[in-house]
Order: sequence, then C-alpha cells, then structure tokens
Amino acid sequence: DGWELTSAGKRALVSAELVERALTKATSEQLASAEPTPRGLVRVNSTEVFGLLVAVPALSAVRLEHPGITFELTSVTRPSHTYGPASDLDIGVTRPASPRLTVQKLIDYEVGVFASNEYLQSHPAPRNLGDLAEHNPIYYVESMLQIADLDFVEKLFASGAQVLGATSVLAQLELTRQGVGVGILPVYLARRSADLVRILRDQASVSLTYWMSSRLENARRREVGLVADAIKRQLSTVFP
Repeated sequence: DGWELTSAGKRALVSAELVERALTKATSEQLASAEPTPRGLVRVNSTEVFGLLVAVPALSAVRLEHPGITFELTSVTRPSHTYGPASDLDIGVTRPASPRLTVQKLIDYEVGVFASNEYLQSHPAPRNLGDLAEHNPIYYVESMLQIADLDFVEKLFASGAQVLGATSVLAQLELTRQGVGVGILPVYLARRSADLVRILRDQASVSLTYWMSSRLENARRREVGLVADAIKRQLSTVFP
C-alpha cells in the first residue's frame, strides 16, 4: 500500500519540511513575477451529486477562463487511498486523518427521508420513526457501501429493513419519484424535485459534512488551487 517513515525518518522530516517551505516560497515568488499561463491536468474525485451540482460548474468555469487547464472528474463513494497514485482533489463526507494531506471543510448538509406525492396517496404518511418500519427505504446497495458516515439505514428504519438499493444517488432519487418506497436523500438534491415531500423532518434527519483534501505537493500547483477556489465559490449557488 505504500511507505511509512521510520522514527529516524520522522525526525528528518522536520528539517526537510523547513527546506521544502523555503524552496516553495522562492518558487512561488518567481512564478508570481513571471505570471505564467496556468496549464495542466487536474484530477478530481467527488461524490456523485456534489460532482454534478458543484464540481462540474466549477470545472467548466475554470476551463473557460484558462483553456490550458484540463480535468478528469471521477464519481466515488469510498474513502480515497493514502498511498499510490491519486487525484489532485478528493471531496467526500469522511474527514481524512492522514498528515500527508491538507484538509478543508467545505460545507455541512442534511440528509432526510422523502416520498413522492403519489406514494403518500396510497401509503399512510409516517408519524414517527417507528412507522418507518412499514416502508421500504431506497438507499445505497448495502454490500457496496464502504463509508461508515453514510451507513445509517438502521438508525432510521427497523433492523432488517428491505432496502431497495442503487449505487447511484440519482437512481435513488428517480426510484423515490417513481413511488416504490421512501428515499434517504441529500436535502439539497431532493428539494429540486417538486413532486417529493420531506417526511419526519425533525426526527429523520442526519447532518453530514463535505471535506476537500489534497496531497501537499498537489495543493501547491497553481491549476489545482484555481479549481479548489472555483469549487468553494460554487458552494453558495447550491447551498444557499
């Protein structure tokens, strides 16, 4: 999976980082004076919905302003590896703990339970969490869910609930709109569908946080910084 520093390496790292910061400062000052045209490939890993609603507009804006910058956007629902080849920016709901990464909090968001108007016409609306046992949750495929922060079906539904699963949040949204069950969805996504009703707002609510992380050497690249800044600016248009 990669390399770990020995105790001697960790002691040497302190001095090495001082040298690195000095070189970075000198290089940054030279680049600033030269004002080169930013260019290069920026790889972004993101959860599906955040990628669609936030990362795509941000990347498009950067590309239109800086044609020399290209990008790759990958939808993931798993923690990123600490070692080996990786993206330049990782966006997810689990806060990375590795000292090799620079980590920024992006924004908090809510996940709630939703049902279609059509579904509620043929099924009794839940009045409390206990009533959710009478409904099938629409959520991730349980055997493929690798992020503990997203594993909360049993917090809301009775143990052993029959989950109607999909690996895509957009598929989960459409299944909910089709009225085959009740969806556990990001509030900022579900509220874009006028035919969905949020149920048990005060009881069935989970708060999560989006984090953006990058390896130190990647974060220093100008093109990566431009994309990171664009993503942060785009937040206000999706999370008013």
